[in-house]
Amino acid sequence: MKPLPELTQRQKDRFWSRVDVRESTDCWPWAARKNDAGYGIIALLDADAFFAHRVAFALLKGLIHRTDLCCTNAGTSVVVIRRI
Repeated sequence: MKPLPELTQRQKDRFWSRVDVRESTDCWPWAARKNDAGYGIIALLDADAFFAHRVAFALLKGLIHRTDLCCTNAGTSVVVIRRI
C-alpha cells in the first residue's frame, strides 16, 4: 500500500467536500466514489487513489498503517469494521 503523501490545503478541502460531516459522535459517511468492496476511495495525486478512511484518520489523528479501520472525530481509538 502506498504511503499517504503530505496533502495540500486544496487536497484537504477536496477530501472534506466529499464527507457528510455530522456531529462529532456520529459516523461521517463518505459521499463519493467507492471501490467494489464498498470502501470509499479518493484520487489525490494524478492516478494514485487512497482509501477515504485512511485519509480521514490521518487528517484527524495522524497516520495509520492498516486498511480495515474507521474512525470518528470524537474518539481517540480506532474502530474495526466487519462486513457481514
